[in-house]
Amino acid sequence: MSDLDILSQMIRASARIAVEPHYDRHKAVLTEPQCPASKVEIRNIPPDAVIIVADKFPEPNGVFDGSRGECKRADYIIVAEKSGRTVAVYVELKCANNATAADIQNQLRGAHCVFCYCQAIGRDFWNEQRFLQNAVYRFVSFGHTGSIRKRGTRETRHAAIHDRPDRLLKLDWATSVEFNRITGQV
Repeated sequence: MSDLDILSQMIRASARIAVEPHYDRHKAVLTEPQCPASKVEIRNIPPDAVIIVADKFPEPNGVFDGSRGECKRADYIIVAEKSGRTVAVYVELKCANNATAADIQNQLRGAHCVFCYCQAIGRDFWNEQRFLQNAVYRFVSFGHTGSIRKRGTRETRHAAIHDRPDRLLKLDWATSVEFNRITGQV
């Protein structure tokens, strides 16, 4: 059984976003939970991608203090196969852009912790010791997703490859984006 099959079994359908057919390819529509008019369409996404709504994972503030942002989570985790590798894309949507860089980075870090928890569940309860072991990570923030103004997408890169929260890819005013653009060089 593939890692994506295990992940699909592990995560409830109510905590996932479905990949939809779009002409001869596929897409997924991500929405900002606090701002329903805010959405981003991810085009040309692999049909077997698993999109986890990371906010469905219960807040760990009953255990952790939260003083360092450890109780935060990004909105989505997209797990897919690309070029023979598993890629996990952590996605945070912001209706406006009033969050600080540190807040967004903490949310992305928290989503990575959810992913690591899923890895541990796959290894311990599915007996798959190499479950998601070779995954590569990408960290993406979409800002101004609720804006009705028509503007071109503004891209801000903090590094050539956005493989850490502090080197995230920031896309402002994007209404749709190609999956390859947010996965980078995988």
